Amino acid sequence: MLLDFVVRYTEHVAEFVDVLSTIGINANCCEYTEAVVNFCIGAFGETPFLLDRKNELATLMAQAYIAHRVIEEVNEHFSQQCNEPLIPMDMTRSNLIIHQLIGEPLANQLDLIAQGVAEQLERDYLRLDSGIFDQNASREIAWGIEVTHWPCLTDTLAVDLLLGQGGNDLDCIH
Repeated sequence: MLLDFVVRYTEHVAEFVDVLSTIGINANCCEYTEAVVNFCIGAFGETPFLLDRKNELATLMAQAYIAHRVIEEVNEHFSQQCNEPLIPMDMTRSNLIIHQLIGEPLANQLDLIAQGVAEQLERDYLRLDSGIFDQNASREIAWGIEVTHWPCLTDTLAVDLLLGQGGNDLDCIH
């Protein structure tokens, strides 16, 4: 069950990349969404210096984690400026599970990288006064249509966890 969850979590990156590309076209903010897409794709193409390639499952989880965290951070920045999310999804629970599995030190470092990437993308692309970003973009995104076309937006990857029972803690995968 846990391996199935990790596979679905990783596959969601590709699905979200597809959604971001479509939303960018529909909302006239392709430069912004393509920058996010490129980062997410790049997360799988290069092994960050923080990762150890000895355990490929842990590496894959960390790569998917940083992509999801960047999307989450970008979503937060977009919501602050437009009062609507760029991509209507909530991966908080799934991200917390992967955070635990890859281990606190690495996950915290990846969180900092994700925050920095989102801040840089905001500075570069999400300035409402720059002319790069259409101020009406959030109204151009038809959430009802997008959700019916992209079921991954409503899939929270929920996993029933029995935390704190039996005294067994989740070990980190290294």
